[in-house]
Amino acid sequence: MGLLEGKEAKKRKSHFKNLVTLSMVDGVLRESELQLLYALGRKLKLSEKEIKSVLKNPHKIKFTPPTDPKERFFQLFDLIAMMMIDKHVDRQELDLCMTIASGLGFRPTVVQDLVNKIVGGITESVPKEKLRTEISDFLD
Repeated sequence: MGLLEGKEAKKRKSHFKNLVTLSMVDGVLRESELQLLYALGRKLKLSEKEIKSVLKNPHKIKFTPPTDPKERFFQLFDLIAMMMIDKHVDRQELDLCMTIASGLGFRPTVVQDLVNKIVGGITESVPKEKLRTEISDFLD
């Protein structure tokens, strides 16, 4: 699509790029991570070709953060779910999640607590919409 690509498509690809980058930060792309990437890519309405293209060249996608607070939360939630998919939280993955959280527009003073609350919610299988409501004070 290139120059004609809409803002929404750019945001979806940017989010997918962040997920890909996170999954590769430890140097190993596990099968569980790859499966989640494909599932999330389809959920983001990316074609198979787009998914493969971003997987092959994530550096070619420009970071385009969403402006909607709900969307920002859902992107951070997806990132943290990706980080936790292999049941091992690597320090590099955690640091990248916090960096991206700041890039998404979350206040730096709450990023650590926000990430910890989302990790706890995912661990306890709290639905993402319910978790968003429970921690809404961090999202403003």
